[in-house]
Amino acid sequence: MKTKVKLVGLLIGVALITSQSIYAQQTNVVPDSLKYAFKSLKALIIVGDESCDRFVNGAERLAEFLTSLGISVEELYPPYSTKDNVIKASKNVNIFIYKGHGNTMGMICLSDGLMSNDAIAENIKLAPNALVMYNHVCTGAGSSAGDRQSITYATARDRVFLNARPYLSNSAGAYYANNYCLSDLEFFTKFLLEHKNMYDIHFENIIRYRINLEKVCRYDSGIVAGLSSSYSGKKRRITTTINGKSKTETLPPAKSYSVAFVAPSGYSFRDLIKNSHKPQSFLANRKK
Repeated sequence: MKTKVKLVGLLIGVALITSQSIYAQQTNVVPDSLKYAFKSLKALIIVGDESCDRFVNGAERLAEFLTSLGISVEELYPPYSTKDNVIKASKNVNIFIYKGHGNTMGMICLSDGLMSNDAIAENIKLAPNALVMYNHVCTGAGSSAGDRQSITYATARDRVFLNARPYLSNSAGAYYANNYCLSDLEFFTKFLLEHKNMYDIHFENIIRYRINLEKVCRYDSGIVAGLSSSYSGKKRRITTTINGKSKTETLPPAKSYSVAFVAPSGYSFRDLIKNSHKPQSFLANRKK
């Protein structure tokens, strides 16, 4: 009898959250039950070094949106986005957002230097089932501004895996990357207010951005990865930054991988607010 009562209570709770999320999305008013859930969440938004200052305005808009929901938000922008500050601020964070430079070795570029994947895995201790977003990050979704020509799907996939691994091998529940403008606000509106899962959001992106689904492949037990690409046939004008110096040049047309996720396909808001998670180990222990 106790088991049945608990089950009924759980189903009622799920139904209540679902109906109230629809109400919040339609009226832009957050019901009390969702306010309680949102207030339990912590978010960290990071913009890398000074060469990425152009992302600060967008980061501030996202911070304002998350704060309006009742989520506690900490923002680290240059020159305050240092390694020590990121490590301290990321402790037990539920939503970790990074906007800045990336590379093919896996790292984030902060105000006082690079933080490698190994350093991320060792020092970034997020909350169980945390959501990690890379926004406008080279190799985050597969492609890099430094790519001289089209890369293969396998190369794009391996880059996405490389970026996701230090987070998912610890306690994070999902990794999401998108390089389109305003994609961060769009994602969190769907994820937090409409309660859509990762898989559905990815397929909506395919329609919205008119891009192609490459594959949905296995990352680890219960975890999949989805990558999407596009090919415009037009020459590309790209800007690369090395040692703080930016260079703009025109390159031939190439396939671009700009949206990706690594997560259980059904990963959603309900998973984000769970407080227990078994770390994934497949790629963490995989020999290179």
